[in-house]
Amino acid sequence: IGLGIPAEPLFRSASVIEFAKSKVGCGYVWGATGQILTESTLNRLYALHPDHVDKNICRKWLNMQVFDCAGLVKAAFETVGITLASGATSSWGSKVWERKGKLSEMPRDKVCVLFRGDGSHMEHTGIYILNNKYIHAAGSKSGVLEESMNGKWTHYAIPKGLYDSLPDPVVTEICSSYPCQARVGNASGTVNLRSGPSKSNTSRSEERRVGKECRS
Repeated sequence: IGLGIPAEPLFRSASVIEFAKSKVGCGYVWGATGQILTESTLNRLYALHPDHVDKNICRKWLNMQVFDCAGLVKAAFETVGITLASGATSSWGSKVWERKGKLSEMPRDKVCVLFRGDGSHMEHTGIYILNNKYIHAAGSKSGVLEESMNGKWTHYAIPKGLYDSLPDPVVTEICSSYPCQARVGNASGTVNLRSGPSKSNTSRSEERRVGKECRS
């Protein structure tokens, strides 16, 4: 039913958070960009980065999706059409940023890319996901983690277009239970509320990608 309630804008940042959260628990291998780790993939990454890939440690991630720190950040923003450079230093130095600076200047109400370094060379990168939390591919022993903000970071950046609204119609709340309840924005600026099961007979809760129709 159209209730005449103005639809809240859904920004690309919501999809970045969703993607990053879905990768918590994945593995880490230097140079990885989200592929499933096999022995042949591990050997290839070792050949490319012999000083950074410990095959004995990284084998714990076999048959799992793996990233390195910049690979995770790049993949998260690519889901919303924002292309970041590969590598933390290259990414920091690129022209894609709407604003960037020292961590002390970071707006805590915005999704940001986090960096650790001296402002020229960046050693590590991750994603600030609001509420004093961040997600990063921490290392080959730990994989992808969600953690509370701490002293590990020195800089932040917000890419251009991250806070542009997504096209209408969009789902502005992610369904996480069954029956599904969704708020859908349309071009007229109203929202339609839907409650109840779809024609599918499944009752399994599942993650839905922001901006796509909720299905239960």
